[in-house]
Amino acid sequence: MIFPRRGGPSSRTSPHFRSRLIRISRDSWVSKLPSIRLFLNLLLLLALLLVFSIGSRAQDVCVLLKGSVVIAQDSSNTFLGKITNSFDSESVFNEFGTYGNDFSSKSIWNQFSTFGNEFNGNSPFNKLSSSPPMIIKGGKIIGYLSANKSIRGSISPNLLKAISVRVLIEQI
Repeated sequence: MIFPRRGGPSSRTSPHFRSRLIRISRDSWVSKLPSIRLFLNLLLLLALLLVFSIGSRAQDVCVLLKGSVVIAQDSSNTFLGKITNSFDSESVFNEFGTYGNDFSSKSIWNQFSTFGNEFNGNSPFNKLSSSPPMIIKGGKIIGYLSANKSIRGSISPNLLKAISVRVLIEQI
């Protein structure tokens, strides 16, 4: 006489076996819950520290660049505006001024102008440019306005605009 083995395939499909499996997996997940919460709290803390450190660095960059001028490296060293608050008529952040307007031919923000399009060698938006606009303060070149990440001492025009707007909003 052959006896059926206990715990064979038929016992694994029984409702009792399945509920035990679910309970075991749920219990192991629940036991890890405190460590998951700790990890998420640490991740949130790290994110907050990063945001605050970036915020202070952004303010440092704005303070360093405040009052500087942007000059193109073309044959006539074209003046492209000042890095000042948006109320200055010559500011690159004044949307109604000559140098901050999206439609002005002298603005870096006009994507159809000489200094606003991404293909001109003197444009700050040209990612391959070797002669982007200079940032000058006190008669000295303190950096370059460029989307080209390989140029030392350069800052992207979009990043400059983003951090400057953020700092201006904080100061109001």
